[in-house]
Amino acid sequence: MEDDFEQEDRNGGLQTRQSITELQHSLLQLFNVEIAVRKGLGDEVTVVQSDFKAFGTSIPHTTISAVLTFFGFSQSWTKFIRKALAVPIVFKEDGPEAEVRKRRRGTHMSSPLADFCSELLLFGMDFAVWQCTSGLRLYRLHDDFWLWGSEDACVRGWSDMADLAKVMGLAFNAEKSGSIRVSRTTRISLNSSLPRGDVSWGFLKLSSSGYFVLDNALLDKHITALIAQLASSKSLFAWIRLWNTYGVRYFMSMLGGERPASCFGAQHIALMQQCFARMHQKVFQDEANVANYLRKEIKRRFPSFSAEVQYSFIFLPVAVGGLEVKNPFVTLTQLESTSSKPRRGYGLVYSSRT
Repeated sequence: MEDDFEQEDRNGGLQTRQSITELQHSLLQLFNVEIAVRKGLGDEVTVVQSDFKAFGTSIPHTTISAVLTFFGFSQSWTKFIRKALAVPIVFKEDGPEAEVRKRRRGTHMSSPLADFCSELLLFGMDFAVWQCTSGLRLYRLHDDFWLWGSEDACVRGWSDMADLAKVMGLAFNAEKSGSIRVSRTTRISLNSSLPRGDVSWGFLKLSSSGYFVLDNALLDKHITALIAQLASSKSLFAWIRLWNTYGVRYFMSMLGGERPASCFGAQHIALMQQCFARMHQKVFQDEANVANYLRKEIKRRFPSFSAEVQYSFIFLPVAVGGLEVKNPFVTLTQLESTSSKPRRGYGLVYSSRT
């Protein structure tokens, strides 16, 4: 995800289609709205999340051939694709006498052929879940997928997905698989056939009440990585660029985006503030915030600069002579002032205070 942000920076922030990050945020907002509506109607919701383990590198070529044949591809096209996938491979680590082998699994990553083969397989799973559940939709971003609805439908959908994965020679990623049952009343036990684990989204974990809570363990892991990368920056400009992309934009993205929808409510803004307060405390310690740290660092690196470093110099855009350091609390304060107002749309009134 950090690479997505850096690529966007190189392109000047302009893209002709939605980025992966934007798609993830749109899906998260849709998910949040559906949970809120179902809860408001008094329905219980079961949520299942998973993805395939090493999907791109583990697809058997025999599975690809079988799917191509099923969809009516000619023998010549099937043979051509199999030959393109089965490239000879030798690993330098095995020495000069290493045996040359033909690849029997996996596709060439980030290639049109890889996208075509993987989507052809996954489309079959989308349709199978829709068919066996009488219309339940499998929400998917490549091989990351989410399923929510009644418990009975989710159990049937997950069972069908497991059978299909076994037939295709694939396996689910246990670390990214989980399920939960959202209810307005007391916590209810899940069906034993559903995957065990948390339903998470970045730094957020879904609770049985339908609200997201912070995954402090994952948050602390990224804070530690941020501290290490900031410490290795060789210049102030490199430090600021890393802070803006990783410390602000990436952390914002892992919390639902820089502009979370009104459906998240005021409690979500408070959760984001809690996250950044925790991060500031660990990263800056005695300096308390990024502005104080940079003022001190500028004086340390440039002792001949005797003038007082103004806060405006730190936060103003580069175009007007500033350093353009991002301050997440400014964005969160703006969001907080608007999230407390009721929002009207589609004939319903949503208020973060209810």
